[in-house]
Amino acid sequence: MLNFYEFYMLVEQEEAQPILSGPQNQAIKQLYMQIFGLVQAYIDAGKYPSKEAAGALNFTKSGAKYHFNNIKDFQKLFPVPIADDFHVKFQDGNSQLESIHGIKTRIKISLDRVQSGDIPAIKTTIQHELQHLVSKGGDVAKDATVSQYIDYLSIPGEVQAHAKESAYYFHKLFPDEQQFDLNKVIENITDEKKKAKLANYVKFKNDAKGLSDKHGLGEEYTGKMQTAGNQFYSSAEWFLDNSFRAGQSQPAAAQQQVPQQQAKQGMTPANWKSFSDPANYHDPEMMLQPRPVQQR
Repeated sequence: MLNFYEFYMLVEQEEAQPILSGPQNQAIKQLYMQIFGLVQAYIDAGKYPSKEAAGALNFTKSGAKYHFNNIKDFQKLFPVPIADDFHVKFQDGNSQLESIHGIKTRIKISLDRVQSGDIPAIKTTIQHELQHLVSKGGDVAKDATVSQYIDYLSIPGEVQAHAKESAYYFHKLFPDEQQFDLNKVIENITDEKKKAKLANYVKFKNDAKGLSDKHGLGEEYTGKMQTAGNQFYSSAEWFLDNSFRAGQSQPAAAQQQVPQQQAKQGMTPANWKSFSDPANYHDPEMMLQPRPVQQR
Protein backbone atom coordinates (compact mmCIF):
# COMPACT_ATOMS: atom_id res chain seq x y z
CA MET A 1 0.00 0.00 0.00
CA LEU A 2 1.35 3.41 -0.98
CA ASN A 3 1.94 5.95 1.75
CA PHE A 4 0.80 9.52 1.15
CA TYR A 5 4.12 10.73 -0.21
CA GLU A 6 4.48 7.83 -2.65
CA PHE A 7 0.91 8.42 -3.85
CA TYR A 8 1.63 12.15 -4.22
CA MET A 9 4.76 11.45 -6.22
CA LEU A 10 2.88 8.99 -8.44
CA VAL A 11 0.19 11.55 -9.19
CA GLU A 12 2.80 14.24 -9.82
CA GLN A 13 4.71 11.99 -12.21
CA GLU A 14 1.55 11.14 -14.12
CA GLU A 15 0.57 14.79 -14.38
CA ALA A 16 4.09 15.83 -15.37
CA GLN A 17 4.50 13.48 -18.35
CA PRO A 18 5.84 14.99 -20.43
CA ILE A 19 7.51 17.48 -18.10
CA LEU A 20 6.77 20.27 -20.58
CA SER A 21 4.30 20.26 -23.43
CA GLY A 22 5.63 21.41 -26.80
CA PRO A 23 4.07 24.88 -26.44
CA GLN A 24 5.36 25.21 -22.86
CA ASN A 25 8.84 24.21 -23.94
CA GLN A 26 8.85 26.82 -26.69
CA ALA A 27 7.36 29.47 -24.40
CA ILE A 28 10.04 28.94 -21.75
CA LYS A 29 12.72 29.18 -24.43
CA GLN A 30 11.26 32.47 -25.64
CA LEU A 31 11.04 33.87 -22.12
CA TYR A 32 14.57 32.69 -21.47
CA MET A 33 15.87 34.43 -24.59
CA GLN A 34 14.17 37.69 -23.66
CA ILE A 35 15.37 37.63 -20.04
CA PHE A 36 18.92 36.68 -20.89
CA GLY A 37 18.94 39.29 -23.66
CA LEU A 38 18.02 41.90 -21.06
CA VAL A 39 20.75 40.65 -18.72
CA GLN A 40 23.27 40.81 -21.55
CA ALA A 41 22.17 44.37 -22.34
CA TYR A 42 22.85 45.28 -18.72
CA ILE A 43 26.30 43.68 -18.84
CA ASP A 44 27.18 45.36 -22.14
CA ALA A 45 26.06 48.82 -20.97
CA GLY A 46 27.31 48.47 -17.40
CA LYS A 47 24.01 49.87 -16.19
CA TYR A 48 20.27 49.39 -16.42
CA PRO A 49 19.24 48.83 -20.06
CA SER A 50 17.73 51.87 -21.72
CA LYS A 51 14.13 52.11 -22.93
CA GLU A 52 15.41 51.61 -26.46
CA ALA A 53 17.39 48.49 -25.56
CA ALA A 54 14.42 47.13 -23.62
CA GLY A 55 12.07 47.84 -26.51
CA ALA A 56 14.29 45.92 -28.91
CA LEU A 57 13.84 42.87 -26.64
CA ASN A 58 10.05 43.34 -26.39
CA PHE A 59 10.05 44.92 -22.93
CA THR A 60 8.66 48.22 -21.71
CA LYS A 61 10.90 49.91 -19.14
CA SER A 62 9.22 51.42 -16.10
CA GLY A 63 11.81 52.59 -13.61
CA ALA A 64 13.76 49.50 -12.51
CA LYS A 65 11.05 47.19 -13.89
CA TYR A 66 11.02 45.69 -17.38
CA HIS A 67 7.52 44.58 -18.36
CA PHE A 68 7.02 41.89 -20.99
CA ASN A 69 5.08 43.32 -23.92
CA ASN A 70 4.10 39.81 -25.01
CA ILE A 71 3.18 38.15 -21.70
CA LYS A 72 -0.38 37.51 -22.87
CA ASP A 73 1.07 35.08 -25.42
CA PHE A 74 2.20 32.86 -22.55
CA GLN A 75 -0.34 33.24 -19.76
CA LYS A 76 -2.66 30.43 -20.84
CA LEU A 77 0.16 27.94 -21.38
CA PHE A 78 1.15 27.46 -17.76
CA PRO A 79 -0.73 25.94 -14.79
CA VAL A 80 0.05 28.91 -12.55
CA PRO A 81 -1.53 32.35 -13.06
CA ILE A 82 0.84 34.99 -14.41
CA ALA A 83 0.15 38.68 -13.79
CA ASP A 84 -0.60 40.97 -16.72
CA ASP A 85 2.26 43.19 -15.53
CA PHE A 86 4.74 40.31 -15.14
CA HIS A 87 8.21 41.80 -15.32
CA VAL A 88 11.93 41.45 -14.75
CA LYS A 89 13.58 43.45 -12.01
CA PHE A 90 17.28 43.78 -11.25
CA GLN A 91 17.67 43.84 -7.49
CA ASP A 92 20.00 42.99 -4.63
CA GLY A 93 19.59 39.57 -3.07
CA ASN A 94 18.74 36.23 -4.62
CA SER A 95 17.41 35.60 -8.11
CA GLN A 96 13.93 34.11 -7.88
CA LEU A 97 10.48 33.83 -9.41
CA GLU A 98 8.17 35.78 -7.12
CA SER A 99 4.45 35.50 -6.40
CA ILE A 100 1.76 37.50 -4.65
CA HIS A 101 -1.28 35.51 -3.52
CA GLY A 102 -0.34 32.67 -5.85
CA ILE A 103 0.06 34.88 -8.93
CA LYS A 104 3.49 35.04 -10.54
CA THR A 105 4.39 38.70 -10.63
CA ARG A 106 8.05 38.93 -11.60
CA ILE A 107 11.40 37.27 -11.96
CA LYS A 108 14.03 38.99 -9.87
CA ILE A 109 17.60 38.90 -11.17
CA SER A 110 20.43 39.29 -8.68
CA LEU A 111 22.44 42.45 -9.34
CA ASP A 112 25.48 40.88 -7.70
CA ARG A 113 25.39 38.00 -10.14
CA VAL A 114 24.80 40.23 -13.17
CA GLN A 115 27.62 42.57 -12.18
CA SER A 116 29.94 39.60 -11.74
CA GLY A 117 29.50 38.76 -15.42
CA ASP A 118 29.24 35.03 -14.59
CA ILE A 119 27.26 34.07 -17.69
CA PRO A 120 26.83 30.33 -16.95
CA ALA A 121 25.51 31.06 -13.45
CA ILE A 122 23.04 33.61 -14.78
CA LYS A 123 21.79 31.25 -17.46
CA THR A 124 21.29 28.31 -15.12
CA THR A 125 19.48 30.52 -12.60
CA ILE A 126 17.05 31.68 -15.29
CA GLN A 127 16.53 28.08 -16.43
CA HIS A 128 15.78 26.97 -12.87
CA GLU A 129 13.34 29.76 -12.06
CA LEU A 130 11.39 29.56 -15.32
CA GLN A 131 10.82 25.85 -14.75
CA HIS A 132 8.73 26.83 -11.73
CA LEU A 133 6.11 28.23 -14.10
CA VAL A 134 5.27 24.57 -14.73
CA SER A 135 6.73 22.65 -11.78
CA LYS A 136 5.65 24.17 -8.48
CA GLY A 137 8.52 24.62 -6.06
CA GLY A 138 8.49 24.95 -2.32
CA ASP A 139 9.91 26.73 0.69
CA VAL A 140 11.89 25.50 3.63
CA ALA A 141 12.24 27.13 7.03
CA LYS A 142 15.42 28.93 7.98
CA ASP A 143 15.89 26.53 10.90
CA ALA A 144 15.26 23.45 8.74
CA THR A 145 16.19 20.07 10.14
CA VAL A 146 17.79 17.38 7.98
CA SER A 147 14.42 15.75 7.38
CA GLN A 148 12.82 19.08 6.45
CA TYR A 149 15.64 19.80 4.04
CA ILE A 150 15.17 16.39 2.43
CA ASP A 151 11.44 17.18 2.19
CA TYR A 152 12.30 20.35 0.29
CA LEU A 153 14.78 18.71 -2.09
CA SER A 154 12.23 15.94 -2.74
CA ILE A 155 9.37 18.23 -3.83
CA PRO A 156 8.70 17.21 -7.46
CA GLY A 157 8.95 20.79 -8.71
CA GLU A 158 12.30 21.32 -7.00
CA VAL A 159 13.59 17.99 -8.27
CA GLN A 160 12.69 19.03 -11.82
CA ALA A 161 14.09 22.55 -11.53
CA HIS A 162 17.39 21.30 -10.13
CA ALA A 163 17.48 18.54 -12.75
CA LYS A 164 16.95 21.10 -15.48
CA GLU A 165 19.86 23.28 -14.45
CA SER A 166 22.04 20.18 -14.04
CA ALA A 167 21.08 19.02 -17.52
CA TYR A 168 21.98 22.46 -18.83
CA TYR A 169 25.39 22.26 -17.16
CA PHE A 170 25.96 18.80 -18.62
CA HIS A 171 24.90 19.84 -22.12
CA LYS A 172 27.27 22.79 -22.11
CA LEU A 173 30.16 20.89 -20.56
CA PHE A 174 29.78 17.66 -22.53
CA PRO A 175 27.78 18.46 -25.69
CA ASP A 176 28.81 15.27 -27.48
CA GLU A 177 27.90 12.85 -24.68
CA GLN A 178 24.49 11.21 -24.80
CA GLN A 179 24.16 9.71 -21.31
CA PHE A 180 23.59 12.19 -18.49
CA ASP A 181 26.17 11.84 -15.73
CA LEU A 182 25.68 14.03 -12.66
CA ASN A 183 29.02 12.96 -11.22
CA LYS A 184 30.78 14.54 -14.22
CA VAL A 185 28.93 17.78 -13.62
CA ILE A 186 29.84 17.76 -9.94
CA GLU A 187 33.51 17.07 -10.73
CA ASN A 188 33.66 20.23 -12.87
CA ILE A 189 31.95 22.59 -10.44
CA THR A 190 34.38 24.72 -8.45
CA ASP A 191 31.75 26.02 -6.04
CA GLU A 192 31.91 23.58 -3.12
CA LYS A 193 28.41 24.38 -1.86
CA LYS A 194 26.88 23.80 -5.26
CA LYS A 195 28.90 20.61 -5.62
CA ALA A 196 27.59 19.32 -2.28
CA LYS A 197 23.98 20.25 -3.06
CA LEU A 198 23.91 18.34 -6.33
CA ALA A 199 25.73 15.44 -4.69
CA ASN A 200 22.65 14.97 -2.52
CA TYR A 201 20.74 13.70 -5.54
CA VAL A 202 23.50 11.19 -6.29
CA LYS A 203 23.17 9.96 -2.70
CA PHE A 204 19.38 9.92 -2.94
CA LYS A 205 19.57 7.61 -5.95
CA ASN A 206 22.42 5.36 -4.87
CA ASP A 207 22.47 5.31 -1.08
CA ALA A 208 19.09 6.40 0.24
CA LYS A 209 19.05 3.70 2.92
CA GLY A 210 22.51 4.64 4.11
CA LEU A 211 21.49 8.28 4.49
CA SER A 212 18.25 7.37 6.20
CA ASP A 213 20.06 5.10 8.64
CA LYS A 214 22.74 7.73 9.30
CA HIS A 215 20.15 10.30 10.35
CA GLY A 216 17.67 7.87 11.92
CA LEU A 217 14.91 8.76 9.47
CA GLY A 218 13.31 5.39 8.79
CA GLU A 219 11.85 3.61 5.77
CA GLU A 220 9.59 6.48 4.73
CA TYR A 221 12.56 8.71 4.06
CA THR A 222 14.45 5.93 2.35
CA GLY A 223 11.62 5.67 -0.15
CA LYS A 224 11.25 9.43 -0.44
CA MET A 225 14.92 9.99 -1.27
CA GLN A 226 15.11 7.03 -3.62
CA THR A 227 12.04 8.24 -5.53
CA ALA A 228 13.40 11.80 -5.72
CA GLY A 229 16.81 10.56 -6.88
CA ASN A 230 15.29 8.43 -9.64
CA GLN A 231 13.02 11.27 -10.71
CA PHE A 232 15.97 13.66 -10.79
CA TYR A 233 17.90 11.50 -13.25
CA SER A 234 14.92 10.74 -15.47
CA SER A 235 14.01 14.45 -15.52
CA ALA A 236 17.57 15.44 -16.42
CA GLU A 237 17.51 12.99 -19.33
CA TRP A 238 14.17 14.40 -20.44
CA PHE A 239 15.50 17.95 -20.44
CA LEU A 240 18.60 16.89 -22.34
CA ASP A 241 16.52 15.20 -25.04
CA ASN A 242 13.75 17.77 -25.32
CA SER A 243 15.11 21.16 -24.26
CA PHE A 244 18.87 21.31 -24.70
CA ARG A 245 20.19 18.97 -27.39
CA ALA A 246 20.47 19.80 -31.10
CA GLY A 247 21.20 23.45 -30.23
CA GLN A 248 17.70 24.01 -28.87
CA SER A 249 18.70 25.62 -25.59
CA GLN A 250 20.63 28.48 -27.15
CA PRO A 251 18.94 29.90 -30.24
CA ALA A 252 21.23 31.85 -32.53
CA ALA A 253 20.04 35.21 -31.20
CA ALA A 254 21.01 34.29 -27.64
CA GLN A 255 24.31 32.77 -28.69
CA GLN A 256 25.30 35.99 -30.44
CA GLN A 257 24.84 37.91 -27.22
CA VAL A 258 27.64 36.10 -25.38
CA PRO A 259 30.52 38.55 -24.77
CA GLN A 260 33.32 38.26 -27.30
CA GLN A 261 35.86 37.28 -24.66
CA GLN A 262 33.60 34.48 -23.38
CA ALA A 263 32.87 33.25 -26.89
CA LYS A 264 36.55 33.23 -27.72
CA GLN A 265 37.43 31.19 -24.66
CA GLY A 266 34.64 28.69 -25.21
CA MET A 267 32.35 26.96 -22.76
CA THR A 268 34.77 24.39 -21.37
CA PRO A 269 35.01 23.18 -17.77
CA ALA A 270 38.27 25.09 -17.26
CA ASN A 271 36.57 28.37 -18.21
CA TRP A 272 33.60 27.91 -15.93
CA LYS A 273 35.25 29.56 -12.93
CA SER A 274 32.11 29.62 -10.83
CA PHE A 275 28.92 27.98 -12.00
CA SER A 276 26.62 29.58 -9.52
CA ASP A 277 26.24 31.96 -6.64
CA PRO A 278 25.45 29.97 -3.51
CA ALA A 279 23.18 32.85 -2.49
CA ASN A 280 20.86 31.81 -5.32
CA TYR A 281 20.27 28.38 -3.87
CA HIS A 282 19.35 26.69 -0.62
CA ASP A 283 22.30 25.56 1.48
CA PRO A 284 23.45 22.20 0.09
CA GLU A 285 25.34 20.95 3.10
CA MET A 286 22.36 19.51 4.92
CA MET A 287 23.73 15.97 4.90
CA LEU A 288 26.52 17.08 7.21
CA GLN A 289 24.87 19.80 9.22
CA PRO A 290 21.52 21.61 8.74
CA ARG A 291 22.04 25.26 7.91
CA PRO A 292 19.62 28.21 7.64
CA VAL A 293 17.86 28.35 4.29
CA GLN A 294 16.29 31.39 2.70
CA GLN A 295 12.68 31.09 1.69
CA ARG A 296 11.74 31.55 -1.93
